Amino acid sequence: WDARIAFERLVHRFGDKHVRIRWPPAAPARSESPARGFSCESLGYTADMLAKPLAALMPGFVPINLPADNVFPTGMMSRGDRLIGI
Repeated sequence: WDARIAFERLVHRFGDKHVRIRWPPAAPARSESPARGFSCESLGYTADMLAKPLAALMPGFVPINLPADNVFPTGMMSRGDRLIGI
């Protein structure tokens, strides 16, 4: 829900009444637990497969180092006379 709220705020701040997000209906809550033994590791994925987002690999990218950067990395870049938030 946090991400949904963040996107709704972004759309509101945009100020363009033509911009909308149509959210799919919420799935009903499930009472069953996830399948036993199901994990990323069981599918062959390992922690060393993680990679930086593409923008972080671009020349000039400067990380901001926020607490949530381990989940959603943020940074800044300058292009010409513009400063771009990523």
